[in-house]
Amino acid sequence: MNLKRPMILLSATLLMGALSAPVMAQGEPLQPPRPTHFDKHHKYADKFGDFLDSHPGMEEQLNHDPRLVDDPAYLKSNPDLKAYLEHHPGVREKFKSHPTLFLRRVHRTQGTPAKY
Repeated sequence: MNLKRPMILLSATLLMGALSAPVMAQGEPLQPPRPTHFDKHHKYADKFGDFLDSHPGMEEQLNHDPRLVDDPAYLKSNPDLKAYLEHHPGVREKFKSHPTLFLRRVHRTQGTPAKY
């Protein structure tokens, strides 16, 4: 009985499986972890939500262009925002790090539906 041919086929199959395992293990790229510094009662989000409620339209502007929190011309035309950010520097930093997530957190702390 000739076992040479089945052994060659078995060896070739095992070798192909071993070589393809790393390629198949790559799968979907890993998603970066979501920031965890936005807890349920985030002090910055809660107070900033109150501020935005008293300034209609500003939330949409900031969501459209988050860089406005550092724009001197925008801050000059919105002195309340400038003063708020000066008195609450953490808001600017948290907002700049994740603008959309921060605005979602604002809505979540206030119990209102998120627009974004």
